[in-house]
Formats: sequence, C-alpha cells, structure tokens
Amino acid sequence: MRTIKREIVSAFIISADKKLLLGNARVYNNQLVIPGGGIDEGETELEALNREVKEETGIDIEGLGIKPEKLKESSGKSLKKLKDTNEEVAVYMNFNPYLVLLVNKSDEVSLVPDDDFSNGAWYPLGELHAQNLAQPVRTALEHLGYIK
Repeated sequence: MRTIKREIVSAFIISADKKLLLGNARVYNNQLVIPGGGIDEGETELEALNREVKEETGIDIEGLGIKPEKLKESSGKSLKKLKDTNEEVAVYMNFNPYLVLLVNKSDEVSLVPDDDFSNGAWYPLGELHAQNLAQPVRTALEHLGYIK
C-alpha cells in the first residue's frame, strides 16, 4: 500500500458569544470536526489556514484581520481513499491547529460550508462534552480546557 505524508492545518473558530464552529467531514463518519485541510506546495501554514477556512466555511480570517494562535501540534495516521482515483493509501499526518477568536457573535457570521465541511453549525462551549466529536478534536478541546 502506498503511503502519503501530509501537513494539515485546522481552525478552532470560536465566536464572541462562546460558540465553536463544528461540521461533518466524509472521512470522520458523522463525527464533528473543525474546518481544515492540507497545506499545498509553496504555502505557509497561515496561508493554507486562511484558504482552507475560506473554502470550507466562507469565513475570511485574513480579511477580518484576525491573528490565529498556534496550538500544540500532533500527528496521526489513517487509511484514506483518494477522491480522483479511489486508491486506498496510508496517510501520515502532522496536524497544525490554530485558535481563531472572532469578534462577531455566531448569529452574525455567514457560513457557506462546502462538501469537505458540511452541516456547519455553532455549538456552545459548555455543551461540547455531549457532542459526537472526532477523537483529535476531543483531545485538543480537553487540552484547551473546554471539555473535561
């Protein structure tokens, strides 16, 4: 089986009224995730973060003048079927998460989710423990102190 190494960026986007943006991604089978994706060749982490968040949610981090805060990196691996060829590959990923604090309340943010981040919705921070979170998201939220 072929292996691929990927650098991934992701964003914990928290609104001014203390809600986290979560959605679904096809690779996590109905578990909630944060927006993010791979860093393209020649991109910096922040350029990739802004592109991925804008593509998946419609939120323009850079255009809003927000300075994302880099969080602790982690790594993982999974099996994945490539979209274009349907080939199954082993993917080794280095995750580069960021915290993005919005000045707007959740109901003031227009979301335009795409197919890699569907059903985007805002979840109160105090209710995250009860959500069906993907394990990397749950682990990061525990580290941040948002869930126990």
